[in-house]
Amino acid sequence: MSMTDYLENKILNAIFKRTAYTGPSNFYLALFTSDPGEAGTGTEVSDSAYKRQPIIFGNIIDGAISNTNVIEFATASTDYGTITHVGIYDSQSGGNLLFYKKLTTPIVVGQGVGVSVQAGDLTVSLD
Repeated sequence: MSMTDYLENKILNAIFKRTAYTGPSNFYLALFTSDPGEAGTGTEVSDSAYKRQPIIFGNIIDGAISNTNVIEFATASTDYGTITHVGIYDSQSGGNLLFYKKLTTPIVVGQGVGVSVQAGDLTVSLD
């Protein structure tokens, strides 16, 4: 996953400027129909049934950390279109996009379709 400018600046300030940064206590997965990029400006899914879903991360192993929970989004009440990217936020609504990734295989989500991510399928590393 790629880090956003927001998180890069927080980490660089913490290391080189000794500016305190406390990481978030919760993380949420978001679905995007366009690339959010480093600025976090992509198009996030918008639907009455959609909300960012909580992510539970396990232990760091060999410089990477993965989800330990199945992440399930409610079935879509409208067509979402094609999900091309996912992102990790520090809040269920609003908040800051921390990481984002282009999906290897985009997901077409129509009305009545749900999206889920199996445990271990969402991995973050700083390489």
